[in-house]
Amino acid sequence: MPKKYEGSDILRVPLCPSGDDEKLIKGFYPYFGFGRFTANQIVSDEDVDRILNYIKVEGIKGEKGLYGHMPYPDGNMHIWYTTNSDYDWFLTFKRLGRRTEAEDIVRCQIAYSMTDEYYMLERYADNDPYYVPWSPNASGNGRLLNMLLDLAE
Repeated sequence: MPKKYEGSDILRVPLCPSGDDEKLIKGFYPYFGFGRFTANQIVSDEDVDRILNYIKVEGIKGEKGLYGHMPYPDGNMHIWYTTNSDYDWFLTFKRLGRRTEAEDIVRCQIAYSMTDEYYMLERYADNDPYYVPWSPNASGNGRLLNMLLDLAE
């Protein structure tokens, strides 16, 4: 963990075995799987909020409630890869009984990743909502349907 976070309420789980992955996180590296560690209980439930604090401080979780920030090399695009990492956090919150936070993820998916025709987009860009490569996203549709079914239980 970077020294700046030692002794704080922030926890950064290393994304590569050496732990030297700051360049990966800051560069155009579409890996934002911190929620995989929480959803699969690789880290303790007590550390979930510490990891959330890290992704908020680093801008990996955005103000709009999306969890999959995808840095862009020139800094001009503010891209969120929707449903993938959001689903892990949804599962985490659902398992922990934090239903309001799980529902908020679903609300954000519908608000920012769904077209008027009910297709899920793979990405959402804060500064260019028409930036939608590889759309529609069938796996995104499936993840949203799973979230909705989980909430219906």
